[in-house]
Amino acid sequence: MQQWLQAWQKELKSQRSANIQELPHQDEIPREISSQLDFKIYRTDQVRSAQKLDTDQGVIALKKTRMSPVRVAFITEGISYVRGNKFDKVLEYVPFKNGSFLCSAGNQNYVMTKWVKGKESDLSDPRQVYEAAVTMAQFHQASQGFQSSLPFHQISRCGLMEHDLHQHVSEFTQFYTAAAHHPRPGRLEDLIKRHHHLFYLKAQESLHLLKRFRYLDFVEQARHTVALLHQDFAYHNLIWINQEIHLIDLDYLTLDFRVIDLSKFLRRSLRLSNWKMKAAENIINGYTSVIPLDQKEFTLLYILLYFPYKYWQTLHLHYLEGKKRTSQKVYEALRKIVSEQKDQDLFLKKFAEKYLCIKAHDDRAFLYFQNL
Repeated sequence: MQQWLQAWQKELKSQRSANIQELPHQDEIPREISSQLDFKIYRTDQVRSAQKLDTDQGVIALKKTRMSPVRVAFITEGISYVRGNKFDKVLEYVPFKNGSFLCSAGNQNYVMTKWVKGKESDLSDPRQVYEAAVTMAQFHQASQGFQSSLPFHQISRCGLMEHDLHQHVSEFTQFYTAAAHHPRPGRLEDLIKRHHHLFYLKAQESLHLLKRFRYLDFVEQARHTVALLHQDFAYHNLIWINQEIHLIDLDYLTLDFRVIDLSKFLRRSLRLSNWKMKAAENIINGYTSVIPLDQKEFTLLYILLYFPYKYWQTLHLHYLEGKKRTSQKVYEALRKIVSEQKDQDLFLKKFAEKYLCIKAHDDRAFLYFQNL
């Protein structure tokens, strides 16, 4: 009786394995892609924008992408370089059967990476935020000296910040014009017209500061601070594993000055914390525990934080790129940005005093830089 039971359990286990291998989810993978998979799939699950594949070679993520072959080549080069410098807290791309890291099915491109097992980070936890800053600095450090085989202008906008900021500033007039001439103005248009001058002035002052900073001289003098930048330190791209942060989703990878990456992470975290100085100190302390920042870098960091980026981005996407968001959602986003201004201004004064050693006597930012 016991032998029969053991035989039956063995047969049942075998049937279950066979069923798993024949899961119907596989038919969701286009034939052009499945023919380029060099492994057997046992199970698939949809997780966010990726398909999680349980295979005989481990767990793999299959993901649709809009990236071009040039972008994918650059990213895989960069990852290979930092891993060669012993930075392993980053995802690995998996090649298809033909050796390429990009595979097409119709008009859609796909990439594969090894699945990073862990939890999405909690950016309300100061410890995880600190570790994220440490990981960012380690990533930058490991990328020092990286040189891509691809044309530089295709992978970087390093040295073009003044040009880009000038373009951003010019768009503020377009935002106001669009709101002022709207055939059926609503709350969004009224909000833009009421607060346009404040944000336009801040944008102009940011550009003025960048020119006084002598950005083009900085470009020549600070080439040693150029690094691979992740550019999207959102909670779902930062995976918490064994008390450390690991990086996934490097779709926006670029080469530029490291403080640009840091400024974006700071801005994101500061908005979550209502622009509390302690939140900035936590990130800066984590980052500088690996890479010290000099006075020039802190100055550029200040300028980047001074520019009303979120205001510009929200209206740029709405008016100039036609992002599909209702006017109500744009209004709510803009109203929140407006409500943050007092806290942001207070933070900027404290930042200037602490990291630039400049006592703020006036709200106009260029007075902070009288000693530049």
